[in-house]
Amino acid sequence: MIYPVIPVFAIPYLAFILFAFYLFFIESENKIIGKSNRGIQLFTLGMFIVFIGLRGHINTDWVAYYPVFSDLPYLWDGQLFDYLKNGEMESGFLFYSIIIKSIFSNYFVWVFINTVIDLFILDKLFRRYTDYYVLAFITFFIMNGLAIEFNLYRNSKALVLFLLSLEYLKDKKMLPYFLINLLGVTFHYSALLFFPLYFILNKEIPRFVIWTIFIVSNVIFIFRIKWIGLVLGDIVSLINIAAISDKVDTYSEAAEAGFTIGYFERIFSFIVFSVFYKDLIAQNPINRIFYNSYILFFVCVFTLSEIGVFSDRFSYLFIFSYWFLYPNIYSCIKSKTNKYAFIVPFFCFVLLRTYKANTNLLAKYDNLLWGIENYDERYKRFEENSRYFE
Repeated sequence: MIYPVIPVFAIPYLAFILFAFYLFFIESENKIIGKSNRGIQLFTLGMFIVFIGLRGHINTDWVAYYPVFSDLPYLWDGQLFDYLKNGEMESGFLFYSIIIKSIFSNYFVWVFINTVIDLFILDKLFRRYTDYYVLAFITFFIMNGLAIEFNLYRNSKALVLFLLSLEYLKDKKMLPYFLINLLGVTFHYSALLFFPLYFILNKEIPRFVIWTIFIVSNVIFIFRIKWIGLVLGDIVSLINIAAISDKVDTYSEAAEAGFTIGYFERIFSFIVFSVFYKDLIAQNPINRIFYNSYILFFVCVFTLSEIGVFSDRFSYLFIFSYWFLYPNIYSCIKSKTNKYAFIVPFFCFVLLRTYKANTNLLAKYDNLLWGIENYDERYKRFEENSRYFE
């Protein structure tokens, strides 16, 4: 499907990411001279909170969540247990949302609180697991973090809870790991997939297995080998996909086929992450978990493309691996010349991806600070142009 490209819609996103790069260069210089970067980190966090948390109705899922929030009861209405029992969404997410509505009845306050919770958790994790905090947030922005925050309100909570549980996975503390992800399940059923990962993500995978995965995944993707239907048969038709994940932006790069920029980026990332693997583990053992998560992301994208919804939705569960691995690889590079050789093409890729992802009709950015289209106006735009995104 070809949809109208409106370049001006990308300008706010490009301006934002350019300023984020300016903060990254300040952060880098501060590290060289031994100056604290906490001020830069707090400014970056605040900037992301304002840009994401005060947004208007952007992309698609506000179409569903705005009415859902409007229909939520208050704690004192006497409808709580019936609503949780009969609600179409997970009970933990509904209960959490009812509590917020009972204190702040405004939908945009709810969106703001959703954003603040997610970004404060990322602030904690990026400070703990990366040396380049701003670069981690930049990578988050371009590698679907923005789409997750804009569209996947329930998934985002399950995902950040999973990220919080990785410390216990690293230390092989099963009970807190499972309890945190059990809480995640009450926000989104996709968190069920994190339970078996306890036994996988912290394992040392032999190099020959890694490169076999790389070759086989490419063969399946390039030659469009349809193995899912062959292996699972009619089982796939019995799976309730809606219970696993929310609607994902099917017009994004993840849905593209063939030798796209996305294809070559993933090949490049796989090779770079694998080449730097030993350095990453020496830097911090938890990088093994992030690396293995990227392998799962790669496998989902390349081997599940036969059923696009599988590829899109399962890969989203592991996209976070980018957010940690790229900043940590940059930290592993010691030579200033090599750092430039890394960051210049990365900078170009960021601009290209930011532009490409935000020229569609539903990406038009507005913010509560200067005014937004109300729900009815935005919904009219959505209905008029939804045929482009089917």
